[in-house]
Amino acid sequence: MDKNTIPTSLAPEVIIEKVLGNLQVKGWERSEIQVRTGSDDVSIQEKDDVVHVSCKGDCTIRIPSAASVQVNVTQGNARFKLLDDTLTIGKVNGNLMLRNVGDVSITEINGELMVRQVTGNFQVDSVNGNAILRSVLGNCELNRVNGNLELKDVSGNIQAKVNGNARLRLYDLSGDSYEVEAKGNLNCEIPGNSDLSLKLTSNDQNIRVQLPGNSQTYRQESVDLTLGQGGKSMMLNAKGSLSISGIDEASREGSDEDSTNSDGFTGFPDDFSERIAQQVETQIEAQMEAMTRQMNEQLAQMSISIGKSGMSEQEADRIIDEAREIVDAALGAA
Repeated sequence: MDKNTIPTSLAPEVIIEKVLGNLQVKGWERSEIQVRTGSDDVSIQEKDDVVHVSCKGDCTIRIPSAASVQVNVTQGNARFKLLDDTLTIGKVNGNLMLRNVGDVSITEINGELMVRQVTGNFQVDSVNGNAILRSVLGNCELNRVNGNLELKDVSGNIQAKVNGNARLRLYDLSGDSYEVEAKGNLNCEIPGNSDLSLKLTSNDQNIRVQLPGNSQTYRQESVDLTLGQGGKSMMLNAKGSLSISGIDEASREGSDEDSTNSDGFTGFPDDFSERIAQQVETQIEAQMEAMTRQMNEQLAQMSISIGKSGMSEQEADRIIDEAREIVDAALGAA
């Protein structure tokens, strides 16, 4: 695996032009950028603390945590972690995973989206698969999600349009407005002491409310309710069934399986996010096992070949050690 390292400031501008394979970007505290790739076909250019990177294969990049990052095109899967400044992504043709990032702006994701811990605002134009977002401190805007959507613990304003089912678990309504449209079923959980002006719409004429002072099912297309002082606006629109219920602080510590799914909402299973996460984890584990086994077999074969070559023991040990360092780096990047 080739490794390229270039010095930068602690807050450079990084522009990833195009990656034809999978991409992984992770922040660190060093004032340098390190690019690892299994292909010789990588281009790295730096001028005035602006770094341009292109790669025709898989690529792993370590950058200063305070760097601003722009990614134009990634043909495979992409993963970003430990980035404090802005992250701007054009197009990802595979899945996208984000964790511990700042402000995020995305144009298009053709696979699944999984997000955890965003310290700023989050905005995406189009997700062609499912989307799971947890712990977003700023505003959250999803202009189109073609699969299902799960939002948990979003503090700012919310605007989302979903072609599948939608589920919201909102512990802290610090924003001013919330607007969610789902072509499937919609389930929303909010603090019972909220100050909200609610406008609820269900084309199936099935609106179930389980809130303090109001627990009933409305067999009508729309319902307007006022909670507390009604200072903030929430509009929920579902083509299918709609459910809104209250939560308490204890629910923050509980798992997703603790919540019940009301009749009429079986189209969106409670363990939706866990199923996707488990599938991804199983795939990664299988790939890692296969990679480790293959590399160990190659090292063993190399050791046998060197032993037969008549090379000195000191020289043979040096070659084996260098090979193991390469293997360890590859597994670490994976």
